[in-house]
Amino acid sequence: MHGGYRLRAAASTDALLSGQGVIQAVTLVGGSTAATVTLFDAFTQSGTALWELKAAVDGVASISFPAGLKVGIGISLTLAGTGAVAYVSLA
Repeated sequence: MHGGYRLRAAASTDALLSGQGVIQAVTLVGGSTAATVTLFDAFTQSGTALWELKAAVDGVASISFPAGLKVGIGISLTLAGTGAVAYVSLA
């Protein structure tokens, strides 16, 4: 497990986390355009998406998972939107 980590991504990325983990929350901060973050339980940005979150221009969107969202392989994500930043909080 990777308790208490808050991962930050300012661009689409492979292997933001390698291995098992539990996602507690995802926060997306929109930039100068609307933003979308899509999370995958994979080393690469592929397969079935775990979750997708959207934020308006200069807006903030957040989702929490009280029971945790388990990942078995790792976390990768795609991030769209100029100046967008995504934060993934792990249990």
